[in-house]
This record gives sequence, structure tokens and C-alpha cells, in this order.
Amino acid sequence: METANHQTVTENVLMFYDPRSKLFWWAHSLPLQHQPLPKNAVMFLTNSKFIMFWNGWVSTGKMVILESSDRFSSIDEGQEKALRTIEDRRADVEGGKFLQEYKRIDLTLSSDFRFKKNVANLVGPTLEAVSRVGSEWHIVENGPNGGSAVIVLDDKYDVLRVKVEFAK
Repeated sequence: METANHQTVTENVLMFYDPRSKLFWWAHSLPLQHQPLPKNAVMFLTNSKFIMFWNGWVSTGKMVILESSDRFSSIDEGQEKALRTIEDRRADVEGGKFLQEYKRIDLTLSSDFRFKKNVANLVGPTLEAVSRVGSEWHIVENGPNGGSAVIVLDDKYDVLRVKVEFAK
């Protein structure tokens, strides 16, 4: 796309479509680096929405959750809507803003678990898995020093409890 100062930039647009339910999800400006999802991300499909759980550009014990319950008759119709939104909100795109609503949560993990010891750069936890257990979300994070954590969220993505097991 062409920016306001007449430079050409490339935007990554990631789209998922489920032909059975007609659910459609999209996002832009994610660091894809030739993989289907950004690093430290898990996509989940329920009967009513797509949900992406993502540790963000730098994993620090916080998580971004982007969800969509949009439905379109085809992926082409969804793509058209996504590209039109990007064009209509060009200034927000250039400013690096997410165009979709999202929730950012603190996983309430201690710094001993979150950060790799004895290194200068931030090496945080790795998102291992997301599962649905009854009405709860169970998120498994692997710590950079070994060990793992299970974070349990409710339907509104509020933290209910956290269980950390440090490496032995």
C-alpha cells in the first residue's frame, strides 16, 4: 500500500476461514516470518468464533487475545472486507495500531519464571498449548529456564488460577 508520504509498504494480512461455520478471522502487521502464525501464537476455533492467543512480539508474561465472530459466505467476501478496512483505516495502519479489538492480559507469572537467567536480552516463556476444559481456558507456557506454567482463564479471559512448576 502507498503511505501518506508516498512510500510503498507491504502489510502482512493473515486470514482464517472455516467453510462449515462461515467464520472468518483476520489480522494485519503480525510478524509471520514465513510461518502460518506468529511465533508464540495458537489459533482456536469454537462453534461461534476464532480466537488467537499470542504472547506478543516479545514474550514477557503477557498475552494478547484477538477474537472474531464475523461470518461471511466465502473467504473472498471476508478478504474484501479486511482489505477495505485496511484501506479505510490507513492512518491507523501507518501508526502501527491493531485494527481489531483485542484483550491484553497479564498471566501473573513471577519474574523468576518469565525471564531467562544470566542473559542481557529478554527471553520469555513459550506458548505451548491452549485447550478448552468446560468453561475454562487452560494455557500452557514453557519457561525459558525450564519448567512450565498452566494459566486458567474464564470466558472473559480473566485469570482464575496459575500453577507454576519450576525445573528441577
